[in-house]
Amino acid sequence: MKSKIITLLMAALFCLNFQLSAQKIKNEKFDIAYTQLPAKPLDNEFTTYKVNFYGSGYVNGHSIFESGNLTQAGLEKNINLGGFKKVNGNAHVRVNVSVGNARVVKNEMATKVTESKSKDGKVSKTTSYYMEYHYYIPVKYMVYDYHGNLLHETYVTDAKDIEKIKGGSFNTYSKAYEDWKNRRLSKVNSSAASYVRNAVNSVNGDINYLYGYLARSEREELKVTKKFEDESFLQAYETAKAAFEKVKADAPAEALATDLKPAIDFWMNYDKYPVDDKNLKKVRYACLYNLAIAYYWMDDLENAEKYAKQCIEIDYKDGAVKRHVDKIEQLKKSFELNGVTSRHFAIDVASATPPSNNIDVAAPEEDEEDSASMTGTLVLANGDEIEGDVIVNTEDGNDLVFGPKGNIIFNYKVDGKEVANTLDPSEIQGFAFNGRSFKVMDFTPGAKGNKMAGKHLLEVIYDSPRIQLFKYYPFDDQLGDKKVEFALLKKGEPAPTSTSSTPFLLFKKGLAKYFEDCADLAELVGAGEIEHTEDGLIQAARIYAEVCVERP
Repeated sequence: MKSKIITLLMAALFCLNFQLSAQKIKNEKFDIAYTQLPAKPLDNEFTTYKVNFYGSGYVNGHSIFESGNLTQAGLEKNINLGGFKKVNGNAHVRVNVSVGNARVVKNEMATKVTESKSKDGKVSKTTSYYMEYHYYIPVKYMVYDYHGNLLHETYVTDAKDIEKIKGGSFNTYSKAYEDWKNRRLSKVNSSAASYVRNAVNSVNGDINYLYGYLARSEREELKVTKKFEDESFLQAYETAKAAFEKVKADAPAEALATDLKPAIDFWMNYDKYPVDDKNLKKVRYACLYNLAIAYYWMDDLENAEKYAKQCIEIDYKDGAVKRHVDKIEQLKKSFELNGVTSRHFAIDVASATPPSNNIDVAAPEEDEEDSASMTGTLVLANGDEIEGDVIVNTEDGNDLVFGPKGNIIFNYKVDGKEVANTLDPSEIQGFAFNGRSFKVMDFTPGAKGNKMAGKHLLEVIYDSPRIQLFKYYPFDDQLGDKKVEFALLKKGEPAPTSTSSTPFLLFKKGLAKYFEDCADLAELVGAGEIEHTEDGLIQAARIYAEVCVERP
């Protein structure tokens, strides 16, 4: 009989040792509500706020607020400062949001070449074409108090926040261009509306981080054991979970300590598990960790820190508790900064009264309605390449006018100083912006009065290895003729030829002669199928480049 008892005891000890050696700790989650404390709390007298929007956000030549995708009233509803009352008139806090005009960084046709191999090993290449449109919209906000003091100012979006739109992919340039032309307006408007909406959401997040008292909910973890005292640990977890989930962000957590007491009493037995036992120290760690978490959410930071540091002393491999110590330190500083001892309290602003008057502040400077600003690249006469902003005033129409009295300038900085370059052909090699490319080339204008050969500014309208089409722009109205003038340049020719020059006075005859190396095109020109317009000349250039067979 005695032998049998000894055998049973040994078996029990074996089972216990097996349980301990196989002991594992797992995490169980719970949710708890709390009030987020501001990083820069305002005086207690500040109880009301107002949101003002400025700027038109011009995209594609019209205000983004006229596209039907976005309204200032709708955006205003997305800004809500927690713990403050929103008003329409005077307010203790004024949030002024400025939406600038879109800056186009890229607007051009792109290509992608893919290779495929047939069964016999022959490699074929396929080129696909698609439009790329890159832009950004500068959005900033300023926060003023009712005395007119600027509390905070920052951009939430600027040149580093580029939005990229891609058009449909097609096997020809013309199809990709046509698709983009038909869908560009809706795609860009939709994208820009989403861009501004996200920027305004960032404003809301920023001001609440700085000044707001937001009701939040956080998912937290407690430790439970597997195989060893698992039912007791699980019961303690369920008790704590139920207690935490009763807590509200906007009410004192008066009952939390009472509701948590059974769980805390259980975890307080951590001394039963010696730290020098490599298996039992896991259980000890779980108890101490849970105590640190519980006291943290009870806003008892002294005990939270005490048990968290005891966890670290156990030297159990779990980085969570070290992160938790950092959270405790941050919360202690936040309590001191805000003059509170809890994250669970009510803020009643229903009867909040705004100040009797506001000191006026200057409205943010707006981009001119008839002005567009785009990122561009300028190449100076010495070859230096410079990035800057191209400013175009379109008040008198959309065409570009170059010269000191023109409507386009290129702004950039040199040694910290602003430079406004009027794009004089004698001083530059070329520039590009908004997907448009301009070159300074040897050229003889051909329209009436335009007989001055030399360096002139030409915009690339169509570009291919076989032929290029340009649009000529006079500088400073020096030639006294504002007639639109185009020029063609075939591969191997020394300089572009104006389609307004003497050989083209009889346009059909002159153009047919120019394209006599392509019989089909010359026939179309002779039949009057090609007009002396930008679209007509693009059509001719495309036929020459894509259809006509190049002579050896």
